[in-house]
Amino acid sequence: MRLKLLVATEEGELAQLDAVAEKARANGLSGSGEALVRLTSAEAARLEPEVRCVGALHSPSTGIVDSHALMTALLADAERH
Repeated sequence: MRLKLLVATEEGELAQLDAVAEKARANGLSGSGEALVRLTSAEAARLEPEVRCVGALHSPSTGIVDSHALMTALLADAERH
């Protein structure tokens, strides 16, 4: 499992996490399995024991993209059509 956490390492950053979550909702990132989930420090530590934070956002729908492989595949597809 690849885990995506956006963390706040000090109390002053928690408002920024909330702002990121609100922007995500405003941009249509909502619903089960897509929305950013606010986590406490204990919840984040259960998911990733090495993380030290005061709060976090979990992004269950985020993925890692190999941009070079994606562009190569898109080029090949374009050349076929």
